[in-house]
Amino acid sequence: MNKIYFDLESTGLNIYKDRIVQVGVVIQGDNYYKERQVKINPGVNISQKTSDIHGITNEMVIDCPKFIEVAPKIQRIFNGGDVIIGYNSKRFDINLLNVEMIRAGYEIDEKAHIDVFELWNRLDPPQSRGGRKLKDCYRHFTGNELEGAHDALVDIIGTKICLEKMMERYNFNLEDCINF
Repeated sequence: MNKIYFDLESTGLNIYKDRIVQVGVVIQGDNYYKERQVKINPGVNISQKTSDIHGITNEMVIDCPKFIEVAPKIQRIFNGGDVIIGYNSKRFDINLLNVEMIRAGYEIDEKAHIDVFELWNRLDPPQSRGGRKLKDCYRHFTGNELEGAHDALVDIIGTKICLEKMMERYNFNLEDCINF
């Protein structure tokens, strides 16, 4: 099964107004593993408040490609996977990605989608634990802090580890997650 773990960093939380500034993917199949990450010039201002969260500034993306330039490759990557996996990705990331893809004249095929945030909330209801952010999930399942959070690739690796720890703790496999 080809798995596409992904995360985005953006200029804000409004999928119609804000833009992607970083895309990260981990592509994992039976015999391969690839990590990819690209910063994107959003064509709009990245506020200081947002830069303080993910560390990406206007100066860092000034010479980076626009989304329309990377959209064909993103489409190939996502359409080549069997399942996409993210953290809180059904609420935000996949929606923002789809809006950006449509703006660029591309689309991503519908496919199985595992949202590790939703899975964690179903397996371990929020009232039985502290926070619900990725860093909290990571701490809950590993006992460690997620260093470098809000970098797309760091968040993907954290999400991947959380999913693996959940499957181990609750004794299920990836197919079980898809059908959960």
